[in-house]
Amino acid sequence: KQKKEDTIRGLDGNIALAKLNEQILVYSKGAWPFNRPLSDNMNILKYWTGFLDHDNADILAVHNLQVINYHLVELCSPQSSEKHYTCQPSPNLTVAFNEP
Repeated sequence: KQKKEDTIRGLDGNIALAKLNEQILVYSKGAWPFNRPLSDNMNILKYWTGFLDHDNADILAVHNLQVINYHLVELCSPQSSEKHYTCQPSPNLTVAFNEP
């Protein structure tokens, strides 16, 4: 039996990796469901969170939200030269990884 920690959104790692590869290719072509334009004033977290429940975009969304969350943590850390102590990574981003 596979542990929850060994899955991504309930999928076996190999299946998740195959889906990620497919979703990256689709995204790079600007094809559906990634054909929604991302405007300058759009919230990037809302943009990617909107794909979490989309079977053709969910794994790429989880990946990108994890990258965003990582960078927010880095910006918010006391070691950061930017010293942005007011920013808070969303707890929803870490939950997105394992919840289908």
